[in-house]
Amino acid sequence: MFISRPFLPILGTLMQRCRAIFFLIAFGCSVGPKYHPPKTEVATDYKNSDKEMGSNDPEPVNLCVWWKQFKDPTLDTLVEKAFANNFDLLQAFERIRQVRAYYNIQTANLFPSLDFNGTFSRYATSQNLFDSPFLGPRIQNLFQLGFDVNWEIDLFGRLRNLKAAAQADLIATKDDYISLMVTVLADVARNYTLYRAFEKKGENLKRQIQVKKTINDLNRSLAKSGLESWDLFYLTRAQIRALEAKVPPLQMQMEYAVNRLAVLTGEQPEFFTIKGEGDILKARGLIPLNIPSKLLQRRPDIRKKERELAAATHRTAAAVADFFPTFSLSGSYGWEASRFFKWFRPESSSWDITPGLALPLINFGRIQSQVQIKAAEQKEVFYAYQAVVLKALEEVENNLFTYMQQQGRIATLELEYKDFLENQALALSRFTSGLSPLVEALNQEWNYLNVEYEWIEANQVLSESLIALYKSLGGEWECFGTL
Repeated sequence: MFISRPFLPILGTLMQRCRAIFFLIAFGCSVGPKYHPPKTEVATDYKNSDKEMGSNDPEPVNLCVWWKQFKDPTLDTLVEKAFANNFDLLQAFERIRQVRAYYNIQTANLFPSLDFNGTFSRYATSQNLFDSPFLGPRIQNLFQLGFDVNWEIDLFGRLRNLKAAAQADLIATKDDYISLMVTVLADVARNYTLYRAFEKKGENLKRQIQVKKTINDLNRSLAKSGLESWDLFYLTRAQIRALEAKVPPLQMQMEYAVNRLAVLTGEQPEFFTIKGEGDILKARGLIPLNIPSKLLQRRPDIRKKERELAAATHRTAAAVADFFPTFSLSGSYGWEASRFFKWFRPESSSWDITPGLALPLINFGRIQSQVQIKAAEQKEVFYAYQAVVLKALEEVENNLFTYMQQQGRIATLELEYKDFLENQALALSRFTSGLSPLVEALNQEWNYLNVEYEWIEANQVLSESLIALYKSLGGEWECFGTL
């Protein structure tokens, strides 16, 4: 672009002054509180981690892909769909884009803004108002073309603190996305294992009902023959109806689990189905507990609150900067002419440089109240951070304890199950030898089916607590790459 010669010395002087101002800003002061990450004292180990956690596989579970240790292709497919199609995750990702754009705006506010403008006006001067030959002809044209520069000089750190707050908000939003992703994946695994558990319970109930119906038929025959009273017939029939009453709630729970999986994977429940059969999810590897202090670095919700605390601290500092003067620099350079062909002539150039100073004098406590608001918000976020840390430790401890207790319960149920199987085999042997009636063997079969139902339920709780434990450990933030 053509620049007139008279403007060159002015431009050089302006550049020298800008360099001096940049140097002043670089070594300028930043008022208000300085952020220091909170220090939280935690125990050196979990109180429920003294027992062995895991199976015969010596390799620890990779928290990046913890669901793959279950070796269930259906679960892997559901997780992949949730990654790609979950609408809560898609919304959270768009929030990252919004906050990133806001951070870019705050960064841009640190630098001068340069605007181009051009106007044309045609106007008529009232000859009755100004009776002077120096005004020129009554109807005139005005062509204007130029650049405007505006710059707030951040001498006391207001803009820098707002930028730092926006950067902390951006990181917090990314951690919120990761936290939501960990929750969604845990919900997928939990609802899938619930579906499989309800499926197994339903199969068990069908077998229990079938055994009870066989016993009921025998009791009816014995009662009709006068060999037994009708009491046993009515008792077994009542037991059958009690078992049948358990079926609808199971079917409802299965339907709820399937519909929830549909929503988590971004599909309509009407078109979503789970094909094939599968087992309840079981742990195959060691659970990587590490130490509680690592949890503070791993849990995305804790990292999110820490970044929110940093943002609140920087906003408090930005509010304190309002007590101090605000320096600005504005200027313009352009061309004005009454004819288009005279636009870029040296005599058509115009320019101005305007330093500015604004100092608050009387505001009736507005700035002080604003600082108090930001300081209270900072304190609120600090307490929220402490609460999230305690909640995280509580979740890990509860899930660890539940997991270990359920392991002990399952071991006991398996022994009980084996005892009933042996009793049933002995009763069946006595029946084939003519030493006992068939109903005795059938009752023993119903007993071990009843224990099997409890065993399925215990494995369901075990899997739920295991998935909750993986969720409470927070995954590995490095797994998610750069958002």
